Amino acid sequence: MACVNGACVDREDAGTDGGEDAGEDASSPDTGTEDTGTEDAGSGEDGGPDAGPVSCLGMRRPPILLYRFDDPDPATVADSSPLAPDIDLSAMGFTISGGAAQVVTGYAASTIEQGDTLGGQLVDNGAFTVEAWVLPRDLVVEEEIGPERMVTLSANQGRRAFTFGLRDEQLVARLSTSTTEDNGTNCILDEPLPDGGFLGPSVELLGPRFRTTGDAVQVVLAFRNGRVPELYMDGVPVALDYPCEPGDLNWELRELRFVLGDEAQLDASRQYEGRYDRVALYDRYMNAAEVACWFGEGPDHPVVE
Repeated sequence: MACVNGACVDREDAGTDGGEDAGEDASSPDTGTEDTGTEDAGSGEDGGPDAGPVSCLGMRRPPILLYRFDDPDPATVADSSPLAPDIDLSAMGFTISGGAAQVVTGYAASTIEQGDTLGGQLVDNGAFTVEAWVLPRDLVVEEEIGPERMVTLSANQGRRAFTFGLRDEQLVARLSTSTTEDNGTNCILDEPLPDGGFLGPSVELLGPRFRTTGDAVQVVLAFRNGRVPELYMDGVPVALDYPCEPGDLNWELRELRFVLGDEAQLDASRQYEGRYDRVALYDRYMNAAEVACWFGEGPDHPVVE
């Protein structure tokens, strides 16, 4: 049973205690979505046949990137998605075995060309969902730094498409849109301030505390143009305080990399230490029914080929 903000999701084989701290760091609800129920889990313009209550497999098309960590080659994290763009990540410091990866002082990264192609594809679709099953090695912070990067599509520490990771014990996500600055940490105002600036309130997507033992934690960040972002932990929506106006994706030609375990400069400045069981990127919005269904099936859930 995983619980966030009073909502709970069961996974019979999970053995998870992730709900203990789930609501402690979240703010007031503002998910910005009115149609996250099962009625559009298998329908819509980009949809497929309805999956029904038994399996998630019928819920639309598979991810465009899928990392299952079932190839033991320490120099490559292989993309097993049946869809383009087919991006294998060059890895350093990854130990891959039995469908999981451990990383300490390492990363797995795309090229800049691949990252910009990926960013352009998501901008064209006006939506994306990124799902990761992770388990931090520990929650000890030795110095004040930015969030450890679990998954990021970015150019550097101050210019990104999206990222999520760990700061102290807490899940932290950032998303850049047409109504934020390039780092996704401040809103952009429609009217200038008295000093002539347009930098508005600070914004971060803050989730619950992580656990460091037991099953991997499912983290999902979902977005579609004109709506506020949605964040989930273990299948349950996180209540967000989002002060920016809803915006659109606008990431073209930012010299992006898709990276696991560090920031895009690959300079060990934002390194994540821990486990990955699965990372998937979709070029569409995934609603709450889908997120809960995938959580129920666990990190080894199959995809539609």
